Amino acid sequence: LIHSLQNETRVVISTNTINLQEQLQNDDVPLTLRSLVDLGVESAGSAIVTVLKGRSNYLCRRRFEQHLERTVIDIEEALLLAKILLWLDHTKTGDKSELNLTRKAHNILWNRLSAEGAGYCEIPTGRCFLRNAREAAGNSNLVITNHSLLLADIASAGAALPTYELLIIDEAHHLEDQATRSLGFEINQPVVTEILDRLNGQDSVTSTAASLLRNTLSSESQLMRLNSTISTLSPTVNSIRTNFNTLFGLAAQYLENSRTPNVRGTMRITDHRGSGSWNSLTEISENIQLEISDIISSLNLISTLSEPHLNINALQSIQNDIASLRTDLIELNEHLIEVITEPSPSSVYWIREGARQTYGIFCMAPVEVDEALKQNMFSQKDSVTLTSATLATNGTFEHILRRLGFNPDATNTLPSPFDYHTTTLTLIPEDLPDPRDDRYLDELSVAIADAAVAASGKTLALFTSHAAIRHAHARIRNLIEHADSDIEVLAQGISGDTRRLIERLRQNSRCILLGTASMWEGIDVRGEALQVVIITRLPFDVPTDPIYQARSEQYSNAFMDYAVPNAIMKFRQGFGRLIRSSSDRGIFIVMDNRLVRSRYGSKFIESLPPMTVNQCRREDLGESIKLWLNQK
Repeated sequence: LIHSLQNETRVVISTNTINLQEQLQNDDVPLTLRSLVDLGVESAGSAIVTVLKGRSNYLCRRRFEQHLERTVIDIEEALLLAKILLWLDHTKTGDKSELNLTRKAHNILWNRLSAEGAGYCEIPTGRCFLRNAREAAGNSNLVITNHSLLLADIASAGAALPTYELLIIDEAHHLEDQATRSLGFEINQPVVTEILDRLNGQDSVTSTAASLLRNTLSSESQLMRLNSTISTLSPTVNSIRTNFNTLFGLAAQYLENSRTPNVRGTMRITDHRGSGSWNSLTEISENIQLEISDIISSLNLISTLSEPHLNINALQSIQNDIASLRTDLIELNEHLIEVITEPSPSSVYWIREGARQTYGIFCMAPVEVDEALKQNMFSQKDSVTLTSATLATNGTFEHILRRLGFNPDATNTLPSPFDYHTTTLTLIPEDLPDPRDDRYLDELSVAIADAAVAASGKTLALFTSHAAIRHAHARIRNLIEHADSDIEVLAQGISGDTRRLIERLRQNSRCILLGTASMWEGIDVRGEALQVVIITRLPFDVPTDPIYQARSEQYSNAFMDYAVPNAIMKFRQGFGRLIRSSSDRGIFIVMDNRLVRSRYGSKFIESLPPMTVNQCRREDLGESIKLWLNQK
């Protein structure tokens, strides 16, 4: 901020999630501004800081008004539309987060009302929330965005963010995963259905366009061309819908036939192309490609007929929707060609199981993202800073620098402000079964229940899969009830969403929370509400994951040079949930005996701050916890 104010230049800070954006805005920025005032920086009072999110977070007023005019609206749609109508009277941002949408149907409908894919709206029908947000960002000293939008800006040659030369990437350990998602794609049934629904049927883009044009065109020949186009469009859309259903069904069959006992739900596409069964997929995809080409031609004709009449607001609006549809179809076609017949040697492809096992999903990801980040981001800015609590592994930045293709002018590791020697104890139950043993989950559940009872709740247990949580949740609850304890057992995906579960942990210290994925980081529970953090198993990537497999092939010793450093970064994030302030005190428990029995376990222990690390028997775990927590 000081640099921005003194040099009249803009700084962009990118963090991993929208929640973290809001945390920076609500907590860190006000603290920073107060500090600048205390330091005597006179211009601090004029600093402008804004948050900019992706298009899908902002309501598109044009789309919303169009939806209100639909001839058929079901109950769920009516409820959301009414909620938005009331909200529009007082919102200044049009930001979805203000609505607190909890129903799945409402979140799905929001995708059709947001500015995502809405094109640039030139119709001055009220204020455009997306345009307002971008204009505010363009007038700011500091713009807080997220990795997804940052990468979208890079991909669109600067169309998503205001111009900037100074970039700070917070939570930079997530940049590789986010770049992988941004540069990859999926072809799945819901996305295809959504595109085709916009093409055909009542209240679709084409039927609305046809109705408007029939009331506008005066030339008989133009009307005939329009009617002919609309009449052929419907059967083409129906045919492509059938072909896609067949394609996804064949993918599911291919996945089923190729499944091995150790791999469920995914299959990497390697040497399968050219086989007899793959040829069936190729034939269907070629038919789809021809039909997409026909549909695009029809859209081009409708667009051409509309062009002389764009002074009519409704037709201008339809023109935007047609352009968006055309872009989506071209992208879908390109992805289909790539995954079925023209794969890139620098990408990995796979089929995974859909929500229903009757259809498969085609996926692509780049094997490496370092060159893309280096050429399109790092080399394009005057200054780039990467920061995170967990960038270093084994005391160096070597692993993350290789993964991201980053070549820094300087590096620095700052010591923690917390005194872990006196505030933290690490316990490792040495006699638990190996996590790959069938007995492990049952004995783990007993150990977690013992720990929670000994600590009177105040416990967060971090898992690496939802399946393990489901198994452990019922077992732990029964054990705690049998111990005649009133400790509440909560589980992510069972007891509520993440935000509400964390709030319940803060409010009721006699609580144990079982979490996975999102709970390994970004959670800030201070004081006595959380005094025990348990890691159930070392967070290695799934070895059957196609991206992991493809990247492992780039190393001579993939496990030690790739898998272990990745797991250490996640391990340290999990540990970071325990001590959140200088007055916090707690116990860190690792229920994975590979920490002491494997040749790589010491690397995990060495990645932690200096503190007391004790091994114990599982049956002594509860007593060890009681003794340490009761020390004054």
